[in-house]
Amino acid sequence: MQLWTQSAQNLYDEQGEVGAPTRRAVVSWIGYATPPPGVDAALGDFAERGAPLLTADLRGVNAVRVESPPRALNVVAHSYGTTTAANSLAEARDLGIYAFVMLGSAGIENRIPNAASLNARHVYAGEAEADSEAQFGRFTRRDPRGPAFGATVISVDGDEAADLLPVTGHAPVLHSAWNDDPLSSAWSGITDTALFEQKFAEHLAHYGYLDAYTESLRNTAVATVPGRDRLLLRGH
Repeated sequence: MQLWTQSAQNLYDEQGEVGAPTRRAVVSWIGYATPPPGVDAALGDFAERGAPLLTADLRGVNAVRVESPPRALNVVAHSYGTTTAANSLAEARDLGIYAFVMLGSAGIENRIPNAASLNARHVYAGEAEADSEAQFGRFTRRDPRGPAFGATVISVDGDEAADLLPVTGHAPVLHSAWNDDPLSSAWSGITDTALFEQKFAEHLAHYGYLDAYTESLRNTAVATVPGRDRLLLRGH
């Protein structure tokens, strides 16, 4: 939960940087069982069971809103979470989703023909060139970045001119005040000095999709703030 909480804070902060309203919230949703590493990530069972739970919670958010019209409701998903979230949005037309952002997607079920079927006003997908894991979830599913699917592809591989870092693997988030502190318990298990220096240097050089200062986080923030899409950095 510690890193997922950090990812929510990162997105909240970045939305503020690109002009989001002061009154907003970012929720890190962990309300379903995710598949263990291995073949289960290429199957749809966990997503099928998780989608109705996500749908129920999104309806709950809408139910307690008092603004008229309500503020934008967005869904940002990573890896197998994109499969679960896509199932939810495809089956529920009444959620009023503004933007659905997929990062390092494990794939969308073939029964969902295109982005328009996800019942969101805007659909985005991004995947790092250095992400070698996402593809293994797509043996039987489609890549949402494919031209026929119709999602807007966003860039996540860094932009030196804009001082934005690249995503270097499949992780959603790697950095926080806790695991960036060499004196924290995150590193206490490594007692060999040379090994510690090597591992800590590697840690500092790698970034996940929702880490601060990444192009991925910037594009996700822009995509989820209505009216800011002109700032999007497009992928290929």
